[in-house]
Amino acid sequence: MHKGPNLQQDLQHLIMKWRQYQYAYTADIEKMYRQIMIHSEDQSYQKILWRDSENQPLRIYQLTTLTFGFKVAPYIAMQCLKRLAEEEKEQYPDAARALDQDFYMDDYCGGSHTIPKANQLRRDLVELLAKSGFNLRKWTANDPRILENSQTTTNQEEETFEFKVQSDSTKTLGLGWKPTIDKFYFKSTIEMTTKPPTKRSLLSDISKLFDPLGWLTPISINMKILFQTVWLSALDWSDTLPEDIATKWTSLRQDIQC
Repeated sequence: MHKGPNLQQDLQHLIMKWRQYQYAYTADIEKMYRQIMIHSEDQSYQKILWRDSENQPLRIYQLTTLTFGFKVAPYIAMQCLKRLAEEEKEQYPDAARALDQDFYMDDYCGGSHTIPKANQLRRDLVELLAKSGFNLRKWTANDPRILENSQTTTNQEEETFEFKVQSDSTKTLGLGWKPTIDKFYFKSTIEMTTKPPTKRSLLSDISKLFDPLGWLTPISINMKILFQTVWLSALDWSDTLPEDIATKWTSLRQDIQC
């Protein structure tokens, strides 16, 4: 149950490399963890107890596929993709390189400088991953010609791509991409509330701003300076903020919504 080395691409580097292409596209692997079979000798570490009601006897289940939540799961999943890329690099050289370098866990962020190369890479990636039972789906692109004759895309006008913050999480924290207009967007998760803010709630709200490339720094730096002021005031975590600081925080929250 060792965690294993971190095989994740740096998200900042991945986004910058991805958007250097004229034609950009994304996709994800459907239920990636569930497509990976755990070796029979290791499945005994994935036992769970279950019953539908307290009147039933406990049942013991042994999970056979990679299980979400285990600290080793992200490493195993990424290692499977890298192994697959190594095994198929002779037949699919470009797709194997993309599989090794352009995936952020189950999310693919790729691109090409021409439409023919983009379509060829898309077809090769789908075929390569299908060899090991992975279904690459939910394609989005900034040019509809890339997705012509694709059976894996629906409602392109409504599709967006949202970045996940960590390798073993399905939670998205606010940074997304709208392919039809080729623009990034932020979705604020900081709630407007009438409850008096505390030192704890202020830090919690500041931490909700997911901005890996620093685009929101003109706003976020003011939030950090404000928290620095709170920290110097020696308040306890549950103490209500002084009125002047609370007023500044209310103003900053309104700026974030705009």
